[in-house]
Amino acid sequence: MGAVLSALALANSVACYSYLPLATEAAPRVGERVRLQLTPQGMTEMARFLGPLVAEAEGTLTSVAADGTLGVAVDVVQHVNGIREPWSGEGLVSFPHGYLTEVRERVYQRGKSIAAGVALGGALVALAAVALKGGGARGGSGGTNPPPP
Repeated sequence: MGAVLSALALANSVACYSYLPLATEAAPRVGERVRLQLTPQGMTEMARFLGPLVAEAEGTLTSVAADGTLGVAVDVVQHVNGIREPWSGEGLVSFPHGYLTEVRERVYQRGKSIAAGVALGGALVALAAVALKGGGARGGSGGTNPPPP
C-alpha cells in the first residue's frame, strides 16, 4: 500500500508543469508563474528586498516595463546553497533586466500529464487487484476447501 501511495505522489509531483527558459526575444506573459535567476550583481542589489544570498525568485508576473523590468509577486526564493523557502515579504518586487541571467516561465507539459495519468490508472488497478485478492473475494470459506468426507 505504501509503495502505491509513493508511486502516486511521485507521478503527481513530476506531471503537468515545468519551468522552461524563454526565447531571448520573447517576453513572459503577465499573470504567469515565472522563475528568475539573478546575476551576482542582482543578488547584491536585490538583497535589501529578498534577503541575503538569494539566487532565484519565483512568483506571478504582474508587469513588464518597456525597459525590461519585471514586476513579480514573489512567493518563493532559493538561496545560493540550494535551499528553497517561502518568501514572506509584502508587495511586488521589481527586477531590472540587467540583474537577471535567466527567466523561466511555467509551461504545461502534456506528455508528462498523460504519463502521470497512465501511471495513476495502473496504480489504481494494481491497488484494486490487491484489495480484491486479499479481501476474501472467494467467499466466506477463507479460501480453503473443506476436508473430503
